[in-house]
Amino acid sequence: MFELTTEVDRLTQQDLQRLGEFRSMTLVERWEAGGLRHYRYKIVCDNAVLLQRFILSERDKIVGLKSEDLVWKPALPKSHSCPGGKE
Repeated sequence: MFELTTEVDRLTQQDLQRLGEFRSMTLVERWEAGGLRHYRYKIVCDNAVLLQRFILSERDKIVGLKSEDLVWKPALPKSHSCPGGKE
């Protein structure tokens, strides 16, 4: 099977640290195809949102893991960097 390499597939350890703290993981879609179960999750971190697919076999073993999208959150303006918006 041919799959395009995305920006997410080229992430380095340093890039992963830039994601920030993990905040949530939400199932957004699931389906079956060819005897495999596909689960697509939205993963929210402090600095980015990812779309990640997990592919499981009939025996509940992970047989595939695909990063499908990555969106970096915009940095807050300096006026918003202090708690409560106070400088």
